[in-house]
Amino acid sequence: MRAAVLCVCVVLVSGVAAAEPPAALVDAATAQVGTYRCKGTVPEGDGKRAVTAKLTVTADLDGQWLVWRLAQGKPVAKGKRPMQYLIHRRVDADGTWHAVQVDSTGGRAELTSSDGATWDGTLVAGSVKVAIRDHQELAGRTLHLWGEYELEPGTFEAGYDVTCKR
Repeated sequence: MRAAVLCVCVVLVSGVAAAEPPAALVDAATAQVGTYRCKGTVPEGDGKRAVTAKLTVTADLDGQWLVWRLAQGKPVAKGKRPMQYLIHRRVDADGTWHAVQVDSTGGRAELTSSDGATWDGTLVAGSVKVAIRDHQELAGRTLHLWGEYELEPGTFEAGYDVTCKR
């Protein structure tokens, strides 16, 4: 145990050699980094409710991670607070993308993607665990985001759908 602690302390004091971010991550950062204003809909009851949000995408931790911060604007449902999301994304050497998402309700999700555009994973919110699929399309300065939730095994239903402009 002492050896492990000593090793961690030595690394923290001396630092580590800087690794270059993967080329796919650099390309994604070049295309995505910026501040976006978003408008769209989220499911509510049997219908949908209009939402606005601000999305900020940055490259963080020496460019090793893309960080998405999404903050819902007004209007929000009566008696509710605006949702906030923090998503860290990275691509491994084998080309597999990974995302870790947390939100202001205490929910979390882990997702993977083969192309950085279609993400499959699991959302955990309290005692609820559900399969999710998120999508993104970037065309110039416009980013379209939409998601699906698996409410019945093998059947995904539409969730949020927002368009963001930089």
